Amino acid sequence: MSNHKTVLKSKQYFNYGYGCAESVLLAIAEYQGIKSELIPRMASGFCGGMAHTNGLCGAVSGAVLALNLVHGRDNFNQSREKNYEAIKLFLA
Repeated sequence: MSNHKTVLKSKQYFNYGYGCAESVLLAIAEYQGIKSELIPRMASGFCGGMAHTNGLCGAVSGAVLALNLVHGRDNFNQSREKNYEAIKLFLA
């Protein structure tokens, strides 16, 4: 699935009724072949700018969660640097 298709899939999830953070996380997790009952649950509170508090955009939060799925560490002995670099690149 290309980046364009991932964006379209995210929009499709949003049109189904998922929030922005949920939609982005669902689409990227699907692209990566990651399935979990925790997705989209773990992103729900990030929707609407952190639960309608005018916080960070839910789509950005969902993308950071998705980057954590792809590049995050599995234990405390692993470095966070690859993950941090991916997030910095995305935010730039």
